[in-house]
Amino acid sequence: MLAGFSNSFAKIIDSIADGTRPGTTFGTSITPAQNSYGSYAQLLSGASVTDDVWALELCVNSINVAGAARNAIVTLGYDPAGGTSYIDTDQHLLTGPAGAYSGAASNGGPVWFYLPRRLRAGTSIGLKASVNSADLTAFSAFVRLWCRPRRPELARAGSYVDTLGATTASSSGTAVTPGTASEGSWTQIGTLTRTAWYLAWGVGVDDSTMSNNVGHVDISIGDASNKRIVVSNGYFFTAANEAVGKSAQGTFVNGSAGDVVYARMQVGPNAADSNYSVSVYAVGG
Repeated sequence: MLAGFSNSFAKIIDSIADGTRPGTTFGTSITPAQNSYGSYAQLLSGASVTDDVWALELCVNSINVAGAARNAIVTLGYDPAGGTSYIDTDQHLLTGPAGAYSGAASNGGPVWFYLPRRLRAGTSIGLKASVNSADLTAFSAFVRLWCRPRRPELARAGSYVDTLGATTASSSGTAVTPGTASEGSWTQIGTLTRTAWYLAWGVGVDDSTMSNNVGHVDISIGDASNKRIVVSNGYFFTAANEAVGKSAQGTFVNGSAGDVVYARMQVGPNAADSNYSVSVYAVGG
């Protein structure tokens, strides 16, 4: 039997220098504004992006402040000329009160996103942030870029990322009420305006007294009477120091303009927190 072909990437570009010792906070310092965006901080210079990019992984950590509600959204901006004139591109990624990079059940964990999107070599990358809090303490973030696919015909990279369900006035997503012993109800997050073949999602919690708990997010697309579940039991967790952790979960889909995107949630046996929200990010092109 002949072995099937699969793609791999021959080069990875990381905004963290090799040999940097991991710690509680990890990455470039980002100073947010209150329910509006602060200034961009550069994650990678254009000179560092030596190859065309086929996918991007983002880690955001250490937003949470114990005893405070501090929901957050971030926007990735790109300057194809390699400068600092960033264009708001991947917008309003919902991180919630992302926990420490040294994440564990006791202190929350980082929040990750994976976006299979294309960037040209020489593009500089920046990040800016908004928090639903008067506490504007800086947090940390870094990116990892996937380049040089060995089988480019098998690697798909989008040219746009559309945001569904963001609420910038409160640095959150669309409110979703979680179920406990059973699934919560489906909530409409938004409607696709163009084709999408990959979906990522974010979860927020705006609560000053959170608990150690676990939760699941389901995402479906279609319409009110015909929902196709595309994310089943997407995992996140919360911590009693008012933090959220989530891995870089996403899924490939066949989404068309007019498809409605829904989300529902269910949380574990510990006390449910307040003000959960969800946003979805649709990659296409």
